[in-house]
Amino acid sequence: MLGIELTVNPTDVLIHCRNSGLLVNITAENVLRLLPPYVINEADIDFAIDVIAESLKIISY
Repeated sequence: MLGIELTVNPTDVLIHCRNSGLLVNITAENVLRLLPPYVINEADIDFAIDVIAESLKIISY
C-alpha cells in the first residue's frame, strides 16, 4: 500500500484518476491511497504515474 499526501483537493484527483482508468482511494482526508498488485509490470507503473501527474497538473490550474 502506498499513500501520497496531497495539498490540493483529493476528490478532484480521485475523479480524474478513476475516469482515466486508475483505481485509487482517499484516506485521512488528503491522502491518495494506491494498492498496487504484488506482481506488476513497468508499463502499469508508468501508466499510474502518468495519470496521477496529469491529474495534478489539471487540478493545479
